[in-house]
Amino acid sequence: MSSKKLIALITINWKRYDLTKKLFISLQNSTVKPDTYLVDNECDASKVADVAPYCREVFKFRENTGYSFANNHAAKKIGRNYEYLLFINNDTLVEPETIEIMLDYAKKLPQHSILHPLNLKYDEPNIITSAGSLNILGPGVGYRFESAKLSKVKDRLKPVMKQNYLHGACFLINSNDFLDIGGFDERFYIYHEDNDLGRKLKKKFNSTFYCVTEAVIYHKHHGSEPFHKERHWYYTIRSIALYLTDNNKYKKAFIRFICRLANLLLWPFKTDSNIKAVRTGLRDYLEGNFGRSEIYR
Repeated sequence: MSSKKLIALITINWKRYDLTKKLFISLQNSTVKPDTYLVDNECDASKVADVAPYCREVFKFRENTGYSFANNHAAKKIGRNYEYLLFINNDTLVEPETIEIMLDYAKKLPQHSILHPLNLKYDEPNIITSAGSLNILGPGVGYRFESAKLSKVKDRLKPVMKQNYLHGACFLINSNDFLDIGGFDERFYIYHEDNDLGRKLKKKFNSTFYCVTEAVIYHKHHGSEPFHKERHWYYTIRSIALYLTDNNKYKKAFIRFICRLANLLLWPFKTDSNIKAVRTGLRDYLEGNFGRSEIYR
């Protein structure tokens, strides 16, 4: 019989203690209560004291370590003690039965499956934000039934629906699977680290991704961190270029050529702040500068 505990929840805070506390309060009503671990980026000692009582442990950092490192840090510290890890954004609220439902399906679905809840809008709970990630690049980018009214599509929701990509806002994974592939690639400071993780899981375990529509969370898009256009463009462009290389030397050579060409074509517009962020992201990708940018913190 396994000596492991059932489930740990890992979430990251960056300057939004108000949202983090609301998440923790929602978890108090959960029919299955996970051990909760918080990674507090740019920790404010006076404010973290207000949320610490809800946590089994708080990992505190003076600087913003990003998404990949922060989640990896917590998972590597505690993951082997649990059967499952639930990674969740702090800008969410969790329905009481959500975790229990996801765990029940985890036992029924094929080994190495990754489970996601149905995502509804935080402030408009009748609107769907995701019933499964379908496409991340190119035509049709988005999520199943994104922006649809729940009442209009409810009859089309099956209890479990396959999706094409791992969605990092909230997902349940076997702890050994996550740790055995090394967790998130920490070159992805933020953005597309979840897609990269999903690709690795498919390659190693032939993992399948599911949306469990009976399990519900409410997600505030970009609530987990302040949204700045330039910062968003910088990390998005850098991460997309890295994701597309897929650790393949031929793809890498092609993507590097495209990045150099794009940087050259954008040069006449370099004074625009968003274009500057894009060009900086392309340059840093080409130079292998990953992690936190000193410009776009």
